[in-house]
Amino acid sequence: MSESDSIEILTEFIVRLTREIPCHYHPRKRSKGISLKKYNTMKHGAMGHFATVYDKPKKGYFEIITKEWLADSKCKEAAILGRWGYGTEPDGTRQLGLIFHVTKGSKGKDYQQALSCLKVIINKS
Repeated sequence: MSESDSIEILTEFIVRLTREIPCHYHPRKRSKGISLKKYNTMKHGAMGHFATVYDKPKKGYFEIITKEWLADSKCKEAAILGRWGYGTEPDGTRQLGLIFHVTKGSKGKDYQQALSCLKVIINKS
């Protein structure tokens, strides 16, 4: 995206991201985020949901939250550790998430790190 282009919006970012992973996406029912899914279905339990993307317009970036327990050590080093959902991990501990901030329109390091980690995570989900 050049400086003369308008600022990237969430749907443009999602299309760009899901083409490169590849994966499917659906709007979330209870929030303004978009779910990234391994399977193109809305059937609960068969979705393969592995990340959620939110627009943070006041901060100028997109926030990607994904499951920490599916990530490898390289992904964990590249991300911010935060909260994922309201449940627990398979081992019974509180769920943790990895958070990536990707500047709008970025194809640089922040985007590449998030992209490579999401590719690892979708294969484990």
